[in-house]
Amino acid sequence: MTGCPLLCTVLLFPRYARVSRAIVGRFFLNTHPQTKRACSGEASGLRDSREVSCLNRKEGVVVTIVVLAAFTTGVFVSASASQVLNVFVTNFPKTHVGQDPASLVTLRCQGSPVIARQLFCTRSHSDGTPPENFTVPVGTVLVVTDVSWRIDGGRGYAGNSTIFTLELRQQLSNHRSLVFISYQVADVDGVAFKDEHLTTGFVVSPGVTMEAPSDALAILYGYLVNTG
Repeated sequence: MTGCPLLCTVLLFPRYARVSRAIVGRFFLNTHPQTKRACSGEASGLRDSREVSCLNRKEGVVVTIVVLAAFTTGVFVSASASQVLNVFVTNFPKTHVGQDPASLVTLRCQGSPVIARQLFCTRSHSDGTPPENFTVPVGTVLVVTDVSWRIDGGRGYAGNSTIFTLELRQQLSNHRSLVFISYQVADVDGVAFKDEHLTTGFVVSPGVTMEAPSDALAILYGYLVNTG
């Protein structure tokens, strides 16, 4: 950690940024070509460097290096390893949605052969192991961020408008809530397909049944969040 460059220090500890900029500014002031000419008396025509009011260039470089080394070392010695790690984890999420990879979920869903409109979903795994039946675990909610859907109506359906919907059904009251709707025109083969990226997504709680057109195939992407 003590070998971390100044940039790393500024990123992790913004309150030291002003001090760091001042030190770096003094360093460049004493190494800039115009400053060097002024220190040597060339810029003003003076030959006696004692008449030039500035730091000696070599002394400036040495002082800058010593101060930076002491400053950086002191910062990281005073901060525990867990604090530094927490800063990295907080400011640099592991995935594009800010979630741990283990919480990401990919579901392949299709109509149930037994219950009309009910979606039967299996979860795909990153290691290629066989998919398993999926239900939202108790103590979590599923946040769906992307939906890919496909409906094949056959050639006779070519050019027709196709609407795909997702509803959440509460088992006890048999109440349905519409959470997603998408529209597409079927191609020459009667197939309608679309990928949708949701701005805010929708949430699926444990015990809720998802419903969609019986002839639909859907891929749902999202992540699980613990609710305590």
